[in-house]
Amino acid sequence: MSKQFKYIFIIIFLLFIIFEFSYLYIFPKLINSNVNKIIKIFENKSNVVLNYDKFNFKTKLDFSCSLNIDNLNIKTKQNINILNLEQTNFEFYPLKIIFKIVDLKSLYIKNLKLNISRDKEGFFNFINIPLKSTN
Repeated sequence: MSKQFKYIFIIIFLLFIIFEFSYLYIFPKLINSNVNKIIKIFENKSNVVLNYDKFNFKTKLDFSCSLNIDNLNIKTKQNINILNLEQTNFEFYPLKIIFKIVDLKSLYIKNLKLNISRDKEGFFNFINIPLKSTN
């Protein structure tokens, strides 16, 4: 029985090593190499246009992710400026998103310019979805 336990332990350990290696090295390379495709999908779904100078995605041993973006600019399709950032860095735990929890480990923003407004009918300046009353 101890021999079976030894083999099971080795298999579990090897699976963990493979998972860590893929999480720490393969997953970030996959994200960073396909960032333009990901942004195009986001733009098509969200009615905004994103521009940036530098994008870097990293994963860490504690299963958190780090996202570094330089000169981020978000505009609507109608060319209304919503957000400008000179530099941002935020770390989060992606596994918690599965449970609909956004857990930020850290957040750094340099020179934030945010322009969000709402008209008389309750529409945001960047989406065509009316606000629902909370009364």
